[in-house]
Amino acid sequence: VMRHLLIDHARAKGRDKKGGGWQRVTLAQESPVRDLAREDFLALNAALEKLSRIDEREARVVELRFFAGLKIAEVAGLLGVSKRTIEDDWAHARTWLRRELSTSATPIAGII
Repeated sequence: VMRHLLIDHARAKGRDKKGGGWQRVTLAQESPVRDLAREDFLALNAALEKLSRIDEREARVVELRFFAGLKIAEVAGLLGVSKRTIEDDWAHARTWLRRELSTSATPIAGII
């Protein structure tokens, strides 16, 4: 849900002239998405959509870890798999996303 809210906000911000009609959304201090530019959100969204076609669970793990800020154990409980499975999925997804995002020259690759 947080991912979709942020992506929708980034898309709408690109359409609005000088912030017309947008509302401020406050993110937690420790959130890695806090300082991302609109283009970075859109690049990450496109990469996550591509990843979900390859491995839906890995994309879900990224959403829950990166956007919702959940810990490994929380994600494991939510998805009904072991912590080790989530650790493996998270490591693989991060590597895949870094590679995918590095081709688009977006600085978000260093955050994931």
